Amino acid sequence: MDAVLKALRTLIIDHMAASELLVSNAAAGSMTVKISDTSRFRDLDEIFLIAGSGTGNNAEGAQILHVGPPPPGLSPLPPPGWMGPWPPTGTPTWPANDGQTLTLTSPISARGFTVAESSYVLKALGYMPLKRVQIGGMKVIPSFPTITLEPTSESNEWMTLRGTSHDYRVSIRTYVLDDNFEKTSLALTKMTEALRDILIDHIHPIIEGEDHTLTADLTIGGTVVKIADTSNFKATDFVYIRDNMAYEHYNDTMIKTVMDPNFLELRGPVDADFLVSRQARLTRVLRYLYDTRPENISYGFAGQGGTFMRASEITWFGKEWLCRPGNVLT
Repeated sequence: MDAVLKALRTLIIDHMAASELLVSNAAAGSMTVKISDTSRFRDLDEIFLIAGSGTGNNAEGAQILHVGPPPPGLSPLPPPGWMGPWPPTGTPTWPANDGQTLTLTSPISARGFTVAESSYVLKALGYMPLKRVQIGGMKVIPSFPTITLEPTSESNEWMTLRGTSHDYRVSIRTYVLDDNFEKTSLALTKMTEALRDILIDHIHPIIEGEDHTLTADLTIGGTVVKIADTSNFKATDFVYIRDNMAYEHYNDTMIKTVMDPNFLELRGPVDADFLVSRQARLTRVLRYLYDTRPENISYGFAGQGGTFMRASEITWFGKEWLCRPGNVLT
């Protein structure tokens, strides 16, 4: 259970409080920003553009219209009073994602943000930056929003003659300070629904994963991966292949053959390009959860330490099969 809780905490921090440095200057009036990795951002996420050290930490709120560059010649901002979908039917489609560009719903207004001042993008759903993600309940919540993960149960049953299926249950609670404003209630539901979607998208969360950077591009249809060292791999290992593209851009597969010290053959062809220029990487999964789901959400209020809070609770389960080689039928 400890490793599962730690993996969930890392997943939540990575995707609910994503922070990436700018890789090129973003001038006032620009509707795009370029960062090093867009894979943890989604369409319509709220963010802050923040100027780093030596600038007084100037910040500006913004919203992501699209993860990727805008169509050429088409403003990503709908005209005033527009009621239909945007871009409208018949306009150019969104260009291929480059893994670095975020298109905003409105131009940067306050000032420019430069690489020289270590400017960065911070994900802040509801324009409330996540302050804390902690394993276990807290008697006093020191800052808001806060997310806690509390284990509730673990059960097991025989699944095969030599294996047990373990069912881990975790309560994931999100707290915001109740200030009697509608904005706070909407922010809580937005954060909770975003967390639900992240957990659903990561149906096989990485537990004790081992990352290996690709040393050659793996293009669509390819079945052979090149990395620096294959000595830890064996056939049937479960792996993820990812790069800096949007969150849905990945392949999960298994190792078919360890060909030599640098090459691995996959069980089947990949359905996308994974490029060294986009920091492509292969993750060897040391523990595999074969089924997970945030199965229930409840909302309410909580009072702790004299503070009145709005809260939500996600009931999450994860199932893992463990081999029991010592099982002997008698």
